[in-house]
Amino acid sequence: MTNKSSLLNALCPSGTKHKSCNKCQSYGACRIDEKTEEQLDYIFSSIDESTFLKACPGSGKTEVVAIKAAYEISRWEINGGIAILSFTNNAADVITDRISEFTGLSSIVYPHFVGTFDSWLHSYIAHPFLHHLTKYNGEDQNDLDRSFRLIDPSSEAGFLNSYSTKYQYNGTGTPFANQYHYDVSSSQWEFASGKRTVDSARNSMTLEIWQNTELLNTKKKFWEAGFANYQDIELMCKELLDKQDELCDFLAKRFPCIFVDEAQDLSAGQLIILQTLHDKGISINLVGDLDQAIYNFKKVDPSLVQNFADENKMKVLKLTNNFRSHQGVVDFCNKVIDLSTPIKGNAKIPALDCFYVLYDKRNISDLSESFEQYLERDNSGLFKTSAIITRGHSMISRMRPASNANLKPSHEVALAIKIWSEGEEESLIDALKLMGKFLANKYFNDNSASPSKFHLPSIVSTASNWRTFIASILTKVCDDNEVKNLELQWSAWAKKLKVTLHNAVTNSHYLLEYNDRSYQFSIPSKLVFSSPSGDASKNVIQTIKYVKRNATNIPIRTIHSVKGDTLDAVMLVSSPTKGKDGHWEKWLEDSSQEPARFAYVASSRPRKLLIWAVPEGADETKLSTLGLKKLDWGNVNGTPR
Repeated sequence: MTNKSSLLNALCPSGTKHKSCNKCQSYGACRIDEKTEEQLDYIFSSIDESTFLKACPGSGKTEVVAIKAAYEISRWEINGGIAILSFTNNAADVITDRISEFTGLSSIVYPHFVGTFDSWLHSYIAHPFLHHLTKYNGEDQNDLDRSFRLIDPSSEAGFLNSYSTKYQYNGTGTPFANQYHYDVSSSQWEFASGKRTVDSARNSMTLEIWQNTELLNTKKKFWEAGFANYQDIELMCKELLDKQDELCDFLAKRFPCIFVDEAQDLSAGQLIILQTLHDKGISINLVGDLDQAIYNFKKVDPSLVQNFADENKMKVLKLTNNFRSHQGVVDFCNKVIDLSTPIKGNAKIPALDCFYVLYDKRNISDLSESFEQYLERDNSGLFKTSAIITRGHSMISRMRPASNANLKPSHEVALAIKIWSEGEEESLIDALKLMGKFLANKYFNDNSASPSKFHLPSIVSTASNWRTFIASILTKVCDDNEVKNLELQWSAWAKKLKVTLHNAVTNSHYLLEYNDRSYQFSIPSKLVFSSPSGDASKNVIQTIKYVKRNATNIPIRTIHSVKGDTLDAVMLVSSPTKGKDGHWEKWLEDSSQEPARFAYVASSRPRKLLIWAVPEGADETKLSTLGLKKLDWGNVNGTPR
């Protein structure tokens, strides 16, 4: 019996083999019959042997993992189960849905598990067993629920004063226990409160022995009370597994096989936990693409994943057929990361050249409209989905409607209202930041604020709660047509705004939750708000440096946000600033480093059209050497290949 026949017999209802059954109707073909030999080799690989499946972009790895899992589940006979782990709830949901399609089960049932790495770690190790390590006995000392309460590193809740160090660190105050963690890759404490200046000052220190001891003792007190941050959980789980052979033996029986999707995103701490489990006989299946590892800020190093595979002599299988993109896109991406493995593109997709376009740094906001107009000139329906991609949010802001530099607080409020009333989804974050800054200064002046979280006052419980409050204020204010009319003179507009904004705050402050339950929100009898000096007789709109966003339906997204997506057309926009990892020259500087992987991830999203947008003055010879052709926006479809 052939491999495909075995799969069809195991996963397809009687009478539907090679036909359009329910799971294949929308696909238009038998999803098993079309699988390649590479994919089948992995699906039928021994589940008892640790394996590393290296999958190129567009190789259908999620479906292959789902079919592999469904096939193993269909013939599973032992008490333990398979754990299939990913790194986001969305990815786990997609895998669950695919497995359900092939098993015919409405959900993944005991003894198997599909979810995030964190949820598995917390559910099967941390919450049920960590109290043995920390001696935490529950909130009332006799509570059977001894699960840990996760505290965000940015939290400054009042109760955390009981879990701070006695001494200050580098003149930045006494850190709370949630604001630092032990980094296993560097074997030292790392401060990560989210406040860059504070964290940088603390991390620049060379800690003395007594300081290391104090930080550890503060952590232990924190843990003994049932609190931890995510990094603490990983560290304690590692220590627990090292000390409890019985627990390792239990886990080896409970989950004799663990799959990890997007394995390139594994941290050093997670790899150490997997190593301990592997040493106890659990087979580990890693699935991913090391060239798509773009989480260095989380201390994710793809070389550690490769070392893990090498040291454990894992069987290596590959998926080298890219069904997403035509060969031109595939070849270009391989040049960016200097990939020697031949990757085959999709010959059924119309092949276009890959292009570069030059932009004027002063007019970077025009790029989105130019790209959209270029795509709209094509009447064949070739480009149904598209996106503009750039390295980070700062570049997105430069391509958005407004400049708010050197604005006074009153100007910022007016600009926030203008942006919110326009309703452009990608710009709303700017409105939240501007209004959040004003509200924090006006109503929470005695509390420190976090600029990176919409100026979240330290007394407010969470960033999401603060964001909800700001959004409510903006919505209520923008319901007033007079307030939205920024053609009014400042004197009249300010008079109207201070009444409307005061009422909005009065009717929305109940939404706020505080770290200190005794805290009372204080509302003055009226809001003090006036025209900026010298602007009283000017129209508001003329003073806020508002530039209307170019009308475009094309989303502008970060590289991280498009990871895993498939699009028809992509324009990847380089930063105009040299030396940053968002600049195109940085992408080409060293194919083994993360900037190259940024370009690789973004450039491998499109099926049909790839354009790099780089600043004027770029070395065009370098771009041509890569195989990019210069694009004139006036040319409709480029040159067919």
